[in-house]
Amino acid sequence: MSIEGFIVLAAAALGVFFLIAVVAYVNRPRRRHRRFIRDSEGNVTALGTSRVGKPTSLEGVGSFSSPPAQFEAGSYVLSYELYAPTRVALVAQANGVDGHAETILLSTGVGLKEFTVENAGPYRWRVEPNAGDGRWKLTVRPVIRRGR
Repeated sequence: MSIEGFIVLAAAALGVFFLIAVVAYVNRPRRRHRRFIRDSEGNVTALGTSRVGKPTSLEGVGSFSSPPAQFEAGSYVLSYELYAPTRVALVAQANGVDGHAETILLSTGVGLKEFTVENAGPYRWRVEPNAGDGRWKLTVRPVIRRGR
């Protein structure tokens, strides 16, 4: 191989490496700079400078499908306690029929998850523990932006 061929090959390899590095940087997981603010009982009261609204709680054992409830478009905070690996999905409703199911959470343990509802409308919660008798508890709060 000539020196010119080696230089061209090295430049192409460097270009590919740079392209991969840029794509990896752009697609990296984003860290949110908002903090969950809690009251003395551990309940979330704010998300950064935004307040959270009235909580809606669900609790159960095993698989569960909630009755449809109206969701407005916007951000929500989900507090969860999952005692087995569990899938939590939000299922769009159209004329009483299940539509698209979006997995909000696939986890176990205790934590918080922020999610967004793009289109206002009726939605149904679907909770599916991996173990048939897995206990779970969910609390959902809408995020209320300042000035509203």
